Amino acid sequence: MSLSLEDGRDRYLDFLLAVKGVSHARAQCCKVYLNRLIRFLQPQGVTRLDQAQREHLAAYEAAVMAEPLKSASKLEILQVAMLWFGYLHDYHDCATNPALVIDLPRKEQLLPRTILATEEFLSLLSMTHPKSLLGLRDRCIFQVLYASAMRPDELCRMKLSQVDLANQQFLIERPKNKRDRIVHIDRFTAQDLRTYLARVSAWLGSRGAADNFFVNAYGGPLTRNALSSYFTKAYAPRFKKRWKKPITLYALRHTSATDWLDAAAAHRRDVLPYVQRQLGHESMESTAIYTHVAIEPLRRMFKDFHPRERQWAALAKIPSSPDDLRSQWDAQRKPPPPEPPSST
Repeated sequence: MSLSLEDGRDRYLDFLLAVKGVSHARAQCCKVYLNRLIRFLQPQGVTRLDQAQREHLAAYEAAVMAEPLKSASKLEILQVAMLWFGYLHDYHDCATNPALVIDLPRKEQLLPRTILATEEFLSLLSMTHPKSLLGLRDRCIFQVLYASAMRPDELCRMKLSQVDLANQQFLIERPKNKRDRIVHIDRFTAQDLRTYLARVSAWLGSRGAADNFFVNAYGGPLTRNALSSYFTKAYAPRFKKRWKKPITLYALRHTSATDWLDAAAAHRRDVLPYVQRQLGHESMESTAIYTHVAIEPLRRMFKDFHPRERQWAALAKIPSSPDDLRSQWDAQRKPPPPEPPSST
């Protein structure tokens, strides 16, 4: 007899944890999506795996696509359904794979929304109070996120044993794509981290989280959710009030990758493979998105070679007042006078 939908779900989740090595958080997310699918199938009389047909999955796809969700969310929901039935078919729990009928929506390539200018990043650092223990910790967190371009959750999981300040590098263990990597930091950040270890870690670490590099105000492990909530309350409103733009911790990672590519382009160097390794991207396509954000080379090329910009530059070389320059520019843009009417 075929398995029930719930048994097939539990078997798949065990497979993800034991064989695929996904995190418990990811497995829980898959469980939520599978429960969503099961609740959709059961009112249609589908309670066992062999009862699921292509028309059921086609209706499920239509229902998901009709919901007011982001494209990325719809893609993930439908992907989980496809992978589940693919697993069930491969391991002979389903004679056929009804999810083959699903046509996944195209993945959007969204550019990072917030990239900080140099003065904006320095302004964020100035909002900390390095003379206080937590202020110094916050300053170090911002500098590490910008220097190393690591993810905020990777920073929160970092241990003292993973930090090598002598060589200005960190070991990131088991990150998002399950591959260890080495990331580097600059000398300014390394110097502040030495001060942090001397002043802050000895005090906070004595409260029960001595193996964590960054800890919370109570000496316990600093979690991703706690850090994000703290940043949203303590720094994001002040930054938005001053610069009229939102900011998240992830913006420091985006800014780091963009600034690196901008500086390399100015020296005509291809650093994309190195940025990929620093970011921990498995695919070069994920890193290449920052080439669309690194606009300084494009701005320079536009000013140097666009015909309108070259005309303006030529006019600017003529000794004249700004008003004369404006009038010359306007004269070039005026349409020619209309031709007189024909006498015939």
